[in-house]
Amino acid sequence: MNQMIKIKRSFITSLFTATALACLAFGQDDTPKPSARVIDEMERPNCERLQAAMDIAGTEMANNPAEMLYAVVYRRKGEYRAANGYGTLIGAWVKNRRFDPSRITIAFGPEGETLRVELIAVPPGAEPPKVETHWARRSPFDGAEIPRKAELITTETEDENPCFSDNRALEDLGEFLKENPAARARLVIKMSSVRDFNEETKVIRNTLSTEYGIASGRVRFVHVLTPAWPKGPMQETEYWLLPKASKK
Repeated sequence: MNQMIKIKRSFITSLFTATALACLAFGQDDTPKPSARVIDEMERPNCERLQAAMDIAGTEMANNPAEMLYAVVYRRKGEYRAANGYGTLIGAWVKNRRFDPSRITIAFGPEGETLRVELIAVPPGAEPPKVETHWARRSPFDGAEIPRKAELITTETEDENPCFSDNRALEDLGEFLKENPAARARLVIKMSSVRDFNEETKVIRNTLSTEYGIASGRVRFVHVLTPAWPKGPMQETEYWLLPKASKK
């Protein structure tokens, strides 16, 4: 009798174990884990090539709204400035194309034998690419102080180049003047038309006043007449910081 009971118990235990394992196996998801995919890989792309690739990547992101875009710059030893330039160009693309900045990560990958850029789509649940540091835009006014004599901070040029440029110096200047109430600036604008110069100064004064609360007297404007494009630039603007105004 005892032997029969033991056999029954053993059978029930085995049946329970087999049933449990079958349930676990049935509950397992055999769907493969999503993986990141390379949209494009470019070695030392010129700006036209890079921006064309960014436009294609932007379209893919629009068609796949749950995905993230990684723009990874793989640096070559000693070419950090060039690598950062790619980061700046990609950042300008984000701004000019009004791409959602929360959906893109601009970063630097490990050093390699060549300077290259990869655009990588990362679906939810996929492993993102390994990066070393994240790119962050720096204002040319970062760390600037009110100088003892006039100091050139940055220059922006507008021409027929199809590539996006960063061209945010006016925003940077507005922030600097807002944070430093005693600061003053001079903008040297090189263009071929006096009328265009006058229109440009009106736009800049209005922007600084309405968006940053900067009084018109804190910014001076100088016009340098240049040959019409293509012999000269369509427009070139120098951003200078001036010493504090002398007390009378």
